[in-house]
Amino acid sequence: MEDVAFLLCYLVVLGVFAAATGTVAHFKGRNVLGWTLLGLLGWVPLVIVACLPNLKEQAARDAHIAEENRRLREQLRQERIKSESFRQHAAARLDAHDQHLGLDTRTAGPALGAGSGTAGELGAGGGLELAAGNAGGGGMDAAWYYGRQGKTVGPVKATEITDLIRLQVITRETLLWSESMADWRPAGARAVTSSSELRKVGLRCADNSSNRASRIPAFKGNDMERRAKRALITGITGQDGSYLAEFLLAKGYDVHGLIRRSSSFNTDRIDHIYQDPHATNPKLTLHYGDLTDGSGLRDILSKCKPTEIYNLGAQSHVRVSFDMPVYTVQTDAMGTIALLEAIRDLEQQTGYPVKFYQASSSEMFGKVVETPQRETTPFHPRSPYACAKVYSYWQVVNYRESYEMFAVNGILFNHESPRRGETFVTRKVTRAATRIKVGLQKKLYMGNLDAKRDWGFAGDYVEAMWLMLQQDKPEDFVIATGETHSVREWIEECFDLLDLDWKKYVETDARYLRPAEVDLLLGDASKAKRVLKWQPKVKFKDLAKMMVDADMKIAQREKVLADHDQKGRKG
Repeated sequence: MEDVAFLLCYLVVLGVFAAATGTVAHFKGRNVLGWTLLGLLGWVPLVIVACLPNLKEQAARDAHIAEENRRLREQLRQERIKSESFRQHAAARLDAHDQHLGLDTRTAGPALGAGSGTAGELGAGGGLELAAGNAGGGGMDAAWYYGRQGKTVGPVKATEITDLIRLQVITRETLLWSESMADWRPAGARAVTSSSELRKVGLRCADNSSNRASRIPAFKGNDMERRAKRALITGITGQDGSYLAEFLLAKGYDVHGLIRRSSSFNTDRIDHIYQDPHATNPKLTLHYGDLTDGSGLRDILSKCKPTEIYNLGAQSHVRVSFDMPVYTVQTDAMGTIALLEAIRDLEQQTGYPVKFYQASSSEMFGKVVETPQRETTPFHPRSPYACAKVYSYWQVVNYRESYEMFAVNGILFNHESPRRGETFVTRKVTRAATRIKVGLQKKLYMGNLDAKRDWGFAGDYVEAMWLMLQQDKPEDFVIATGETHSVREWIEECFDLLDLDWKKYVETDARYLRPAEVDLLLGDASKAKRVLKWQPKVKFKDLAKMMVDADMKIAQREKVLADHDQKGRKG
């Protein structure tokens, strides 16, 4: 170090002297060429000394890069060791799986074997072989077909597999499958039928004569079984939520429901299917939460890890939305975007695809531009509720197109049942008519009697919701009966069932009129009938009778209680 310092000092002194002498001589005109050269050479050591700190920094960076390369090489070596361990473990499981099915590994089932390439090969007999590649220094390539809504993501590299659990997640949800093994089809995967499709995901046919992946079953067993069907329903205590929960439980789902905290019980619609949370493996679980609480939604999704989410929760009363527009937008619009974001986070964290159903509404059509209304009909909303639903509709489309989420809109026209809220027009009529019949009520006050709606049965419509999430690709559907009836017709039908003249009991009240009315809604559900194979079962008159009969039982019980109370007061 002392020698280097001495040399540097010498160079600095020599450079300064030469530069100064040469510069002075140059300007005085003495031997111009020689002194000029001496002056220029004198500046060289000064430049070297000035650049020395940068050279030291560059040397330090080079040393750091060399150390980082050494560390990465060691990490790669460890990953190769892990990959070999995973390959052996998975190969043992696959062998056991094939033996259980009675299949030959090379000709009928997926096999995980050694190979010289970095991509999986399709054996001559149709068996999938995952090659533990050694070309180019690459580790094992898990060449699963990673299909998401029918789109190719590509093979998953070994460096992305951090442990055996991750490998199992990949194999459970993204495995190749075939039409002949449809019963074992994993969620999110689709059939691969040609060698060209295989090449898209890094697979190639080992034999040119083999063009079809015709016998590639999904895994069964403890570690590589399909994910259990688990649904989360927002608005589970509402009319649609209760019917949907019943439907999914009958299908074998684990059902989770989102309910708002309240000081009074509001679960009467699901009391008949409620299960004690202390029971062993309950099929129905309720979670306190709110659509306006984004962080709470994330926590609930992380806990229950649903495969399907049905967003039915909303402030759904159109007339009330004029009185509470801000709250309506917070729940019906911002609640949807909060839920979509929570789903996106869950998918990124776990790698599990989640299917999302958004309850859209025929009210979005509003001031209709064509009749009947279908999936391509433009929207013209005429209430805060409808505007919020339009926002949610387009956000679902946006997330589907931007993030490849399986998200669909169900544009449901009016659907009713005995579980309908008593402030909604159909139930308001049946409750009043039956109470008038037994002498508990004298008048029914209504708003616009000329508005026409396409009314169906809620129990039929929840099946359509479920069918939308069972399709290979996400699409939006109109769900309707294809018939329209006025409010006046509904009143007349319900009162006729009770042998009452509705004109004697029904009066109009301007308080129930909307600031902007929707005059006519009539849905065209031909796409749903064609694609989903769905059609309504309950007709208009049958729906009216169903609701009148149910409300008559309630009115008769109320009559008994009222008579008892009256006798008690007289006594």
